Amino acid sequence: MTIEEIKQKNVEMCIPSGWNIYEWCEKHPDTTIAHSMRRIEKDFDFSDSIQLGFSGGKDSTVTANLACLELNLRKLRVQHGIDRDGNNRIDPLDAKWANRRITACMTDAEVVFSSTNDYSKRFLSKYGPEKKYLLGDKEYLAHEFLTLADGSKETAENIFNRVMQGEEIEIRD
Repeated sequence: MTIEEIKQKNVEMCIPSGWNIYEWCEKHPDTTIAHSMRRIEKDFDFSDSIQLGFSGGKDSTVTANLACLELNLRKLRVQHGIDRDGNNRIDPLDAKWANRRITACMTDAEVVFSSTNDYSKRFLSKYGPEKKYLLGDKEYLAHEFLTLADGSKETAENIFNRVMQGEEIEIRD
């Protein structure tokens, strides 16, 4: 598979219309979108995690979409063993993202329109529903806080990670 085919596959996976943003940016290199894509690429290159603030507005939606597009492109390049220049090798800057996700944070303010919250939930579910963890015989969302036997509270994801490291943890019902 060529780098162009990987980019086309990414576009088909992430952009409902199938519009090839990569070709457009090559034809229009001095646009805000082209500059934003290059900045986001560098953010991924020089970072080990990406955190987004998401309001449900147009600016944060575009930023989140571009970040998801970049993350998915890196995963596809690793999957097909192609680097960003089209060479048959896995770029270490891509490989570090193979099993990572983007962290998004949204504050649910009381003054936000319900349609904005509904849109945000649809957007976030599209780009990867939250991880779920089986603890005991019950499934919990990663961000859910559970009360431990000592009265402290911790997220399901943290509890799961502690158990996987061999710690015995008792959860209150």
